[in-house]
Amino acid sequence: MLTAPTVRRMRYDDIRKHVQEHFRELLAQFKDEVAEGGPMDGMRLEALVNAQGLAEGDPEGWAALISALTALTGS
Repeated sequence: MLTAPTVRRMRYDDIRKHVQEHFRELLAQFKDEVAEGGPMDGMRLEALVNAQGLAEGDPEGWAALISALTALTGS
């Protein structure tokens, strides 16, 4: 028998705390990788710049990208 799902509403400050923690962890990981592998160059730098461009893009751009990738993979 299935039970009813329990939903907990998160307050804005709770959500903000979790998001900040997530990105602090990513930043620390990135800093560790740069400390280990040296300055960004070549493909690593290009990948970072491309990721930044996607992150700053509009959702319509993501939709077009996902559609194109889906068409390529036949998914």
